[in-house]
Parts: sequence; structure tokens; C-alpha cells
Amino acid sequence: IMSASSIDRHTCATCGKQYQRSAHLRRHESTHIEVARHNCVYCEKVFTRRDVCRKHMMHCPNKQDQETLPSLKRGQKPRACDACFHSKQSCDTSDPCERCASRRLTCTYRRLEG
Repeated sequence: IMSASSIDRHTCATCGKQYQRSAHLRRHESTHIEVARHNCVYCEKVFTRRDVCRKHMMHCPNKQDQETLPSLKRGQKPRACDACFHSKQSCDTSDPCERCASRRLTCTYRRLEG
């Protein structure tokens, strides 16, 4: 068994914080960049990370009972059928899609109809 001290650490050059994964270090290092690119649509807060902004928007006091969050990726349209969407699987968007056909499911796109 390897001890935590024997595992390679990835260290932030700006603040010295250490991470076990290089991906986590890269994500952390973006917090030192002064460019804040993600804005809360309910208030004036600005974030450097999209995931932190989205988490904030779920609980923003200015949300006022709006049920759904807007997409933070501009221009991206939902494409999966209802079954693939709910099971978080990729969908080929045919009618019926390959996944639903192979599982003998009714393939619907009701959530995309508006």
C-alpha cells in the first residue's frame, strides 16, 4: 500500500496547493486567472469556473423559483431522446434511436418538443 506522501503530487506554482491529479491542478490553476468568464443569470456574480457558476445558480437567492437552469454552453442544443437523456447515455437521434430499438423501448423526444 502506498502512503499519501509517496504518491506523486502536482503543485500549483502560484500558491503551492497540491493535488494528486494533474487535471485537478489545471482546474485549480484557472482560479488564479483574473478573467472571469461565467456569469450568474440571476445576479451579478461572476465565476472563473463553469461548474462553480452552475452550482451557485442552483441556489442563488435571486432565482425566484425558476425550475430549470439555462445552458452555459452557448449554441448547444439538446439532442438525446427521453430514455437516453434520463439514463445519461449517448443517443444517435434516429427514430427510434438504436439504443431504444435494441431494448424495445418506446423512443420519444417529448422533452425537446418544447
